[in-house]
Amino acid sequence: MPFSVEFSPRGVPGHPALGHFKPERPDSRIPLRGWRAPLPFSLRSFYVVTLRLSDVHVRTFPASDSRRLAPGPHCHHHGRQRPERGLSRSEGHKAGVRAAKAIVTECRTLGIRHLTLYTFSQENWGRPKDEVSLLFQLLVSFLGEELPSMERNGISLRVFGELDALPLPARTALRHAMNRTAKCSDMIVNLALNYSGREEILRAARLLMQQGVKPEAVTEEAFRSCLYSAGQPDPDLIIRTSGEQRISNYLTFQSAYSELYFTSTYWPDFTPEALHRALVEYAGRNRRFGLTQEQIQ
Repeated sequence: MPFSVEFSPRGVPGHPALGHFKPERPDSRIPLRGWRAPLPFSLRSFYVVTLRLSDVHVRTFPASDSRRLAPGPHCHHHGRQRPERGLSRSEGHKAGVRAAKAIVTECRTLGIRHLTLYTFSQENWGRPKDEVSLLFQLLVSFLGEELPSMERNGISLRVFGELDALPLPARTALRHAMNRTAKCSDMIVNLALNYSGREEILRAARLLMQQGVKPEAVTEEAFRSCLYSAGQPDPDLIIRTSGEQRISNYLTFQSAYSELYFTSTYWPDFTPEALHRALVEYAGRNRRFGLTQEQIQ
């Protein structure tokens, strides 16, 4: 399951899980959002890009397809799980929801400012009706239980995808949660629901045409303003669970320079410790954005 998270480096001095990160000089070309204290490692905008729960042998709620979970967790990915665990798909989805809650909580603790969970893709409508119904029931239940906590912790909820096509109870719960958390500013959790990366690009193109924008005025900035992620940074890191090695139509435009991390761990088993391992590997990578090593030193 892919999920995306943008970690707003606030730093957690002395955090035991981060003791092995080596200090790095922040990227001088790109200001750190939310910088409040020295970080054990350098991050631009840590987007743990797409943890697709649907990729989990038993993925659940936070993923756009049962196989993806996006931190986004691809909640429906929770339906797939390790065969040896012997859980049904419904039990796997519920386990995926618990995993999503733990990852959101850990990202908030680490100071990650943006997290995107691939919860339900447009392709997921082809899944069995009972499974689709369960996924949205879990979503509604999750929002009802976690909304007070989100408000207390300053977490703003947003949606990437065609909200109007979702079942009425899910639409109502999502809009209520988004309105209640609209002024929260410590962290943004995006749920990719009824989402397609390619369709998002086509949607942005249609919006520009409807606005009467001339071809010469179609800049990257103008195009970005028509994406679901408008106003948010591109993901730095995309994590996909369950052994799949593709991003499956997730944040197609935004992920051009994202780091990719693949793990054989299924989403229900993806713990905060597994997240730390992904961050350790990310911290050891050299991101040059087309420049030479000498230019960025």
